[in-house]
Amino acid sequence: LSVNTINELKRLNVDNIILVGSNQSFSQEEIDKLEANLANVRIDKIFKDDIKDLSLEIAKTIRPEGVSRVYIASQKAMVDALSIAPKAGRENNPILIASEDGIGKESLDWLKEKNPEDIYFIGGSKVLSDNVISQVEGSLNRVLDKNRIAGSNRIETNTKVIDKFYENKYSLKAFTTVSALAQRTDSPVILVGNSVSQYQNDVLYPRSASLVYRVGGKINNYAYNKIYNLLGGLMK
Repeated sequence: LSVNTINELKRLNVDNIILVGSNQSFSQEEIDKLEANLANVRIDKIFKDDIKDLSLEIAKTIRPEGVSRVYIASQKAMVDALSIAPKAGRENNPILIASEDGIGKESLDWLKEKNPEDIYFIGGSKVLSDNVISQVEGSLNRVLDKNRIAGSNRIETNTKVIDKFYENKYSLKAFTTVSALAQRTDSPVILVGNSVSQYQNDVLYPRSASLVYRVGGKINNYAYNKIYNLLGGLMK
């Protein structure tokens, strides 16, 4: 836990810090350092050793009452969860993590109890099998096989997420690669590969953004410049 992080938490004047992860994610020394430097701040923990259980605990925390929409992604392709995360965060709707071949009973029970209006499965059958959808369908007695959002690879899945869930063709900002800031402005996160496929081109070309943020240092320049030009944004 760096001095810069401590200083930023002080600058933000936070009331409450939530530690998310497991008992292995944070050492007691780090927790003690937080408590010593931020004496008046409440520190809560959402800890589970398994990421599937952790996602359910987060869902229970952010949606203690009803929930309108739930996204389900695979622990085998966490980048799919990151593709939908800005939209889920904007809506304050949870992302449940499943294994490749199934979703836990506790998650199924929670879904049955909450009975959300919409459930979407993010990722193809190689990372999120049809069995996951069948389990949810059986638990809720609903047909959901048309609710899979998936492409032939992670970038195409990301592009399908943008095409499906960002109906407004204009966004004030767009972010290439992942940024937690995206949800605040309801902006898409655009994954960048070594090239831009025809499908990614077709989805992004009608769209525009006033600001295109490049987050991270390992982005292919050719692909980034192509996306930047497609969006017609002003780089900052």
